Parts: sequence; structure tokens; C-alpha cells
Amino acid sequence: MDCELLKVLICDDSILVRKKMKDTLSKAGVNTIIEAVDGEQAVEKYKSELPDIVFMDIVMPKKTGVEALKE
Repeated sequence: MDCELLKVLICDDSILVRKKMKDTLSKAGVNTIIEAVDGEQAVEKYKSELPDIVFMDIVMPKKTGVEALKE
């Protein structure tokens, strides 16, 4: 699959981590990058956006990455 066609969801409560990952993915040619700041938002955005790849932190507020993954 071509990188520019990928839809990627980055889930992390750290804005610095999200920015670094977004910059790296953009340099790799990914055009569609969605961000979530906690586990609840990650589940919502996953259901609405249906990304091809998800990068998720484990320790996040409201819902951990593990809890979000189970959903």
C-alpha cells in the first residue's frame, strides 16, 4: 500500500509525542493523520475514521490504551 493512501491514528496524551510522530509520518508520505488525546477519544475516532494503522500509548487518562484496544 502506498504511504500517501494510509490513514493513521496517533493516540497519546503527550502533545510532544504526537507532534514528533506526526512529523515523522508526514516525512514518510502519509497524508491523513488523526490524533486522539486519551483512550476514550481514541475509540471514538477509530470508529468514525476507520484508520489503517493505530499507534497508541498504554498509559493515558480516562481510558488506558489496553482498555481502548479491548473495545
